[in-house]
Amino acid sequence: MYTLVNLDYEAYLFDSHYHENADQFVRAIKEFEHVFFLFSKKTDTLITFNDYSEEDLQHYKTLGFELPNLVAKHRLNKSLPIEYWWGKKHEVELEKFLNSKLTSIMIAKKLHLGFYQGAVVNSYQEFLTHLKNHQDITEWVLKNPFGMSGRGHYLFSSDKAIPEHIVTSRTILEPLYKRVLDLGTTFVIKDGKIVNQFMVINFNDHIGQFKGAGTTLNQKALADFLELTFGIPFAEIQHQLQLIADEYLQHKPQNNIQIDSFFYLDKLGQFQFYPLVEVNCRKTMGLVVYQLANRHPDAWCEWRFDENEKDDEDVIEQFRLSPKNVKTQSRVIYFKDVLRYLGPDKRAELFFRRN
Repeated sequence: MYTLVNLDYEAYLFDSHYHENADQFVRAIKEFEHVFFLFSKKTDTLITFNDYSEEDLQHYKTLGFELPNLVAKHRLNKSLPIEYWWGKKHEVELEKFLNSKLTSIMIAKKLHLGFYQGAVVNSYQEFLTHLKNHQDITEWVLKNPFGMSGRGHYLFSSDKAIPEHIVTSRTILEPLYKRVLDLGTTFVIKDGKIVNQFMVINFNDHIGQFKGAGTTLNQKALADFLELTFGIPFAEIQHQLQLIADEYLQHKPQNNIQIDSFFYLDKLGQFQFYPLVEVNCRKTMGLVVYQLANRHPDAWCEWRFDENEKDDEDVIEQFRLSPKNVKTQSRVIYFKDVLRYLGPDKRAELFFRRN
């Protein structure tokens, strides 16, 4: 059996113009298919869109990765089955439902755990009416309901004129929150049951575009950090996340349930938790950084894009993860003593900087 790292999974589900071999989708796979090397075995056969140099392959072997057999896309034996690794293609309509931002909005509203002052606007007039009804909010963001990793978000102030075509192509309207920290929580599903849970800190920019992530196998330390930093009992956070996971579990997902949340500052300068931004039922970059954390179980692990080598006495290991011939270069960094790294002396430096 072949394995294909189908990072074009969202496009497959939602883009009416999707074609498996279209250049824009092939580029997305080429940029990040190497993350499979963190999970692969020598017995696996990967359909690859990249031309890995001998230098890159030796680099991964030196890091201790078990590399799969590599077969170029145009040379595969079409009689053999393909396992779609990033998102399973088993029941398309169910997968569309589970991965749709509109489903996340529906469940957030049902549970009162998000989308409090947002709206799905289906016309320019609905857009204007919603702004008029919330004149106390001045900063907004428009989102594509089928976008990925925050791409294509449009920020604006309510006192500025917005072209109609911008609204018709991005129909999810939400206030722009003063986000402080982005949290990704994965519930690992096996045979229809939750068998594990882990959290990662997502390094997003001010409009939610993904720039990397950090985590540790010491999840208790991470939970304690969140409670101490934001003053919200972690048991309360966990309860809300569990409610969301249970709601999705009723629909029998075949993939993991990954919930995007964030902490923000309200108008009074108090920290608040926003439980449900969206849910992805597929593999995620959070799973990648959690797998990387296994390399040093007692460390704090970061995976960052376009990151230069760090000169820090707390760093115990760092290396380039991306092959040299892709546009999005990334680096993995391990910091010693996770408890100290998540302590008060590091909080401002680590989590309150914007990328």
